Amino acid sequence: MASDLQSVLDDIRTTRREMFVDLAQVPEEHLNKMTRWGYGPTDARYMFLRFSDHDEEHGLQIEHTLRSMLGWQPSHAQLILGAAERTRGDLLASLVGLSDDDLDVVPKKPAGEWPLRRTLAHAIGTEHNYRVYALHAVECHRTGEPHAEPPARIDDAAFQDLSFDEMLTALDTARNQSIVELGGLTDEDLRARDVWSDLELDVNWRLMRMSHHEREHTAQIEKWRVQTGKVSTDAQRLLGFAWRSYGTLRGYLVGVPDELFTRDPGDGEWSVQECLDHMRGSDGFFKRMIEAAE
Repeated sequence: MASDLQSVLDDIRTTRREMFVDLAQVPEEHLNKMTRWGYGPTDARYMFLRFSDHDEEHGLQIEHTLRSMLGWQPSHAQLILGAAERTRGDLLASLVGLSDDDLDVVPKKPAGEWPLRRTLAHAIGTEHNYRVYALHAVECHRTGEPHAEPPARIDDAAFQDLSFDEMLTALDTARNQSIVELGGLTDEDLRARDVWSDLELDVNWRLMRMSHHEREHTAQIEKWRVQTGKVSTDAQRLLGFAWRSYGTLRGYLVGVPDELFTRDPGDGEWSVQECLDHMRGSDGFFKRMIEAAE
């Protein structure tokens, strides 16, 4: 069952994804049109940037509240998963403006390049497999048994027939599951022997590999966009910044219990919940001001 904090973060992601479908189609000339925000007149381009700027402002506020005022200290495993959340933001940024129509487009040159569908299916499958393999290695370590053959690999083909939106949801689901099931691992658990591509490593390395793997395929998607002529527009690049800042925000919050999510830090500061509620409402305001530009 998702925590209250996880539910709010997921709601922000879902709402933002829906809003960005429209905003990703905003033409470049609209970015120079004038609108307003709390401090006076500005252009629509600036309001696009407010998504990421606002995330950063309150993300740092949240981190300060948790670490300095509430005494929250994430575990090593939670720090690693936080890094994976930041890399996930990069992946989501690379996908802004794409849809079902793009899934099966294959670059003409060079030969052998993957279509987007295959890349996303592989990212989903790998997330599941890394989680399962890490938990298997930890279980062997805790019981004192030698590292045994892990459970059967989940084939990427299991996700090949999904729509674009379904693939995004599958990525979300897999990541949430990883955070819930791996976020409680201890430092001793991270020392458990694991095997990757016939190399003897440990679970710490396996968890680090989650962000490393997504970074590889984010670069692949960005290359694919150039190869297929689907280069991001100015609006899409600006929205990409918002996904990166959202990933950073989620990284700060990995493992935070609900009791700290709602706790009043004192000194007139907002709780984490109040910060996130404010951010959620502000996203809608930014979108309205962009659309009102003239």
